[in-house]
Amino acid sequence: MQSDGLIQVWTKCLLDKEIDDFDETTDIGKKAVANAAHKMVHIYVPPYAAIADNVDYNKTMEITLAEEIADLSYIQPRASIFYELNCSDRMLRELSISVQTSDKKSSSDTPGNWRYVSPEGNAANLLKILCPSQ
Repeated sequence: MQSDGLIQVWTKCLLDKEIDDFDETTDIGKKAVANAAHKMVHIYVPPYAAIADNVDYNKTMEITLAEEIADLSYIQPRASIFYELNCSDRMLRELSISVQTSDKKSSSDTPGNWRYVSPEGNAANLLKILCPSQ
């Protein structure tokens, strides 16, 4: 958190299909599985599981493995977004965004306007994870 009470965070979006099709028998795949297993043995709770309802052990393992795949793999994000959050006012804005479609890539490093976060959806989940006292 910055001294002015704002939080900045990078997010990346990967397609579920690419994560599902990830080859766990490769060297990177074996490392992702080993890292996820190590975390589970040490009672790791993924940030999303900490805010969601009814996330059982199997779903926690699935989320943890997806995190490892996202961190270690060759899968290119479909979008990368650098957000700035104002927890006390429940607002956010994009500072930088890059989106890859099947045929082109677009990006912007111009900060967007501040907007209020709706009570549900991905932005609301991001606030719940990063601003737990709100």
